[in-house]
Amino acid sequence: VNERSTWFADATGICHQPFVNKSIDKITYKDLLDYWKVLDKKGLEIGSDMSKAKKAVKTLINKLFVIARENQDFPKLDNLQFPVIHTAEKKEAVYLDRSEYDQLLMKIAMLGGDKVHQNIKHEEFIDIPWTERDRKNERNFVELYDAIQVMWYFYLRAEDMPRLRTEWFEIKVDDDGEEVAILKMEAAKGMRDLKISEAYRPEAVAVVKKMLKRRKETGYFLFDWYARPFNNPSGSQVGDTLNSLLQYACVEVGIKKPVIWTTLRHTAFMETCREFPHLNEVRELNIFADNAYTSADTLRKHYLNKIDRQSSAKRARRIATADPTATMTMQERSKKVQADIKAGRKVKDKKFLEMDIAEGTRPPQPKGKAK
Repeated sequence: VNERSTWFADATGICHQPFVNKSIDKITYKDLLDYWKVLDKKGLEIGSDMSKAKKAVKTLINKLFVIARENQDFPKLDNLQFPVIHTAEKKEAVYLDRSEYDQLLMKIAMLGGDKVHQNIKHEEFIDIPWTERDRKNERNFVELYDAIQVMWYFYLRAEDMPRLRTEWFEIKVDDDGEEVAILKMEAAKGMRDLKISEAYRPEAVAVVKKMLKRRKETGYFLFDWYARPFNNPSGSQVGDTLNSLLQYACVEVGIKKPVIWTTLRHTAFMETCREFPHLNEVRELNIFADNAYTSADTLRKHYLNKIDRQSSAKRARRIATADPTATMTMQERSKKVQADIKAGRKVKDKKFLEMDIAEGTRPPQPKGKAK
C-alpha cells in the first residue's frame, strides 16, 4: 500500500475522513476508532482483515505528526493512540474448481450479451450498452470477462488490475516462429522496473488478440472511461467494480464460496499446477514463479502440496475400495483370515492366498465355492 493510495483511496482514504478538517492537535482516539470502522466495512466487502491498510494509515499519520513537531507548528504535539490492529489467521485459499470456473465464464459472457466471443473493433465495443446509473450493464460485463481472462493467463494481483495498460500487451513471434502472448508490466512504485511475463497456455494468443482489437492502442486496459487519481490508479473505482460484478455473477450461477478477486488468481494457479505436472521440477517451478509474479515456495505451499495431498488420498481410497484388506496390518489380516476359515467363509485376502500358493498350501475353502 503506497502513501498516495492510503491518502486518496475511494471512501477509505485518509482525505475522506471527517477528522482531516480538524487541527492536527484536535484529532482524537475516537476519530481513529470511527476510521477503523470504515476500513472494517470495506474489509467485509472484499474479504480482508484490512490490517495492511490500517498499518499504512498509522505509519502515515505518525509521519505527519513528526513533521508537525519538527516544523515547530505544534512542538509539543503528543503521539496519537491508535485502536488495536487485529490480524486474522490466514485461512486456506479459496479457489474455484474447473467446472465452477467454466460456468462462471459462461454466465458472464451471457450477461455481456455474448459480445465477448465476437471479433469486434473498438468503435463497436463502445457501442455496447452502458450506463453510469448501474454497474450491471453489458459493456461492464465484457470488461469483467476480459479481466478474468488476464488473471487466467498472467496471474496478476488485485491491485494490478486498475493500472494495466493496453500497450503493455504484445503478441510476439519467437525463434521457432511460434506466436506468444506477452505482458510487459511496469512496477507500481515509480513505474520504472519492467516485468515481462509470457503466457504458458497456447490459446492465450487468440484471446489477447481479440481483447486488444476492442481497445484503443494506448491507455488503461480496463474501464478506461473511469477517472484515475493522479499517479494512483488503484485509488479508482475499477477494483470495486470488478469485485461487485464478479460477486453478482457468482450469485447468478449459484457459486456459494466466499469469492473475491484474489480467488481468480488462486484458481489460475491451482489449475495450471494441476495441468502441467512438469512444474513439480524445481527449476521449472522457479521459472514459472518468476513468470507469474510470485515465489516457488508460495506455489509449493498453497497449490502443489494440496494437489499432491489430494492425489495421494485418492490413490489410497482406490486401493482400499479394490481390496479392503490392503490397508490393514499383517497381524490384522492374519486374524481376519483365521476368523473367515473358522466361520466357513471364503478367504478373499489376495495377499494371503498368493503366499499360500507360493508355499504350496491354501486355506480350506467352503465346499462348492473353491476354485
